[in-house]
Amino acid sequence: MQGVGFRPTLHRFATELGLAGWVLNSTTGVVCEVEGAEEACRKFFRRMHDEAPPLSRITSSFMEILPPAGLAGFHIRPSEEEEGEITLISPDTAICADCARELLDPNDRRYRYPFINCTNCGPRYSIIEALPYDRPNTTMREFEMCEDCLREYENPEDRRYHAQPNACPVCGPKVWLANRAGKVLAEGDEAVLQTVQLLAQGSIAAIKGLGGFHLACDALNEKAVEELRLRKRRARFKPLAIMAKDFTVLRDLAHLSEKEMALLASPISPLVLVRKRDDTPYALSPMVAPRTDLLGVMIPYTPLHLLLFNTQLDEPAAGGADALEVLVMTSANLAEEPLVYENDEALERLAHLADVFLMHNRRIIAPSDDSIVRVMGGEARAIRLGRGYAPYPVALSRDPREPAPAGCVVGWGPDMKATIAMQAGRFALIGPHLGDQETLAAQAFHRRTYEHLKRVFQQQPDTIVGDLHPGYYSRKLAQQEVEVSGAQLLDVQHHHAHLASVTLECGLDGRSLALTLDGTGYGTDGAVWGGEVLLGDASEFRRVGTLRTLALPGGESAIKQTWRLALAILNETDAKLLDEAVKRLKDMPFAPDVPVVAEMVRRNINCVPSTSLGRLFDAFSALMGICLEATYEAQAAIELENAASRVEEADALPMIIEREQERGLLVIDWRPAVRAVIHALRQEKMAPLILPEEYSPQAPALVLPDVCCELARGFIRGLIMAYGETVARAAEKESVNQVVLSGGCFQNKLLFEGLIERLENSGLRVFAHSGVPMNDAGISLGQLAHVLARRA
Repeated sequence: MQGVGFRPTLHRFATELGLAGWVLNSTTGVVCEVEGAEEACRKFFRRMHDEAPPLSRITSSFMEILPPAGLAGFHIRPSEEEEGEITLISPDTAICADCARELLDPNDRRYRYPFINCTNCGPRYSIIEALPYDRPNTTMREFEMCEDCLREYENPEDRRYHAQPNACPVCGPKVWLANRAGKVLAEGDEAVLQTVQLLAQGSIAAIKGLGGFHLACDALNEKAVEELRLRKRRARFKPLAIMAKDFTVLRDLAHLSEKEMALLASPISPLVLVRKRDDTPYALSPMVAPRTDLLGVMIPYTPLHLLLFNTQLDEPAAGGADALEVLVMTSANLAEEPLVYENDEALERLAHLADVFLMHNRRIIAPSDDSIVRVMGGEARAIRLGRGYAPYPVALSRDPREPAPAGCVVGWGPDMKATIAMQAGRFALIGPHLGDQETLAAQAFHRRTYEHLKRVFQQQPDTIVGDLHPGYYSRKLAQQEVEVSGAQLLDVQHHHAHLASVTLECGLDGRSLALTLDGTGYGTDGAVWGGEVLLGDASEFRRVGTLRTLALPGGESAIKQTWRLALAILNETDAKLLDEAVKRLKDMPFAPDVPVVAEMVRRNINCVPSTSLGRLFDAFSALMGICLEATYEAQAAIELENAASRVEEADALPMIIEREQERGLLVIDWRPAVRAVIHALRQEKMAPLILPEEYSPQAPALVLPDVCCELARGFIRGLIMAYGETVARAAEKESVNQVVLSGGCFQNKLLFEGLIERLENSGLRVFAHSGVPMNDAGISLGQLAHVLARRA
């Protein structure tokens, strides 16, 4: 991977060990030859692994013993290219400890300089326009290095040797503060000082970072947080991300495991989902992350962020401190629109969102959002790819000595959480998060990202692979592209792409059983799938298990108005239960619609059949009174998981597994679980969908009766038991012992970890995503993997 300091590191090792030789970058990797005492040579090889640069990742290495050639000195040779191979690019990375120390050192020449960086940190992907990764091919070509910076850049012993973004206050980018009209209010450190004072007073600032703009406000100022939500048109209960000053503050806000702390402190430094502390001393606005026990947290990962938290305030902030301690840091865009990343664009599109703009003149070529990660099953699991991850490489073969596959296949992605996966040499490269594709702005962002990946990695795709769904915006976009380029257009069933994605990332051979559990996917029969057990590999599959069908009254309307789904499962279980519920719902805000929806359900009019587990989560969440109307995607399922997390154990809600004779599928019948919920609620003198008066579904805090938490835990436990039994039966019948997990429902930690334990206890080998998201962001990789498998 270029730009990580591998060659100068090997130069230093060779010098210290008294070895002669050379090192160069090639498109297949780093090639190095050393000559000297055998023990020194072997020690060199060991140090290459044990002391590799922080941003490097060694996927494989080979050593060959050669006869001495009489080499003298150690040299860094020019790069070499091999046909069909590509050079990987480092993602943008967080500020390293050395640069952070220099940034706050009054005696350092880069004291409080917002663009300090070195070979071990800083911008990479966001500033690259072409390969090779040299300064003239980045946006840093606009800043000619001064003598001091050039001296560092050319010295192999210096930490800034060949650091392409190297700069200082004399020769590098500048920062300034502007108002909504673009008028400059302050420059340099004074711009940072004024921004900090304004944030402490309750203002909202648009702050340009590594991959684009954030909207920021004081997270301890409830009025500022509410105003930010209002301006951004943020869904009422959708959580906002926060950035804490340091780990001391963060530990007071949230429970942090060693793994979570290591992630935050790593060069990736993603946004990590962690559990809130109930005993926090900080008066965090309840509208930062309402109705959830999780917080999306970051620590400062750029020099500019560090300066915001290390600037003295004229007057104490909302929390009483003399410096900012916790900021809301959310993507600078309107709901469902792409991230804003250019200065002029920010002034135009964010003028009604931000009070002031902290901007700089280091151009961003490839924008990217913050990556999102959650630790589950003892590992970091990516939820969104962006800064620190993208472009994310997945090896197409476990043996790097194999030749790269011919051609260039592109996985175009789905409509939700879209990404692009592009074949380049021996890798599939997954680009950054592109968002949902229903808006023209999102589709334009998709095209720009595609063109950038093509240009940087010098690829000309011959095949584009889309989703099977004929109505997806992404598919129409792919059709437009092939009409222009002449590439072939293929499609892959949504859940098969999930299966293929895990198979490629985990390097699996042979057939697997796949649990593909999500909200929506267009099935081969034209129905809405989402609770599937598949059997196959990347090239082909067949369906062996599924959920009992549930009706979606009004189609997509039921996704937001989850009470509709609750009425549907009541009717499917026992029509009398529906009649009873209709009578009790007369005082609910949505009461006028209840009779109409009930009649739709009874007569099966405008009810879309679905086997989606995501929708079943929504239905049971509403049935238990937890979430009747979702203000953002997956809110009902998230709140159900939070309720379930509040109890240690609960009896599994009963579900029955039956074999459907016509299609030969194992079908999980959830109706016994509905009856169990009704019975438990009646025992507590409660009715389905309706909480006692003291519990408000509109309150920022998720407060629930104990029975609801126990039922939520029991529902997840019931799913674990039912799917575990279904897979075990299919594994025995098909003589398969390999199981893969994929789909957005596995972002539920209880379901994910519980199913792994259940399946492993059955003697099965279980594999799941780690670096590739298990939600629809991993679909593009599966689309690519399918075509390559068919070609093999």
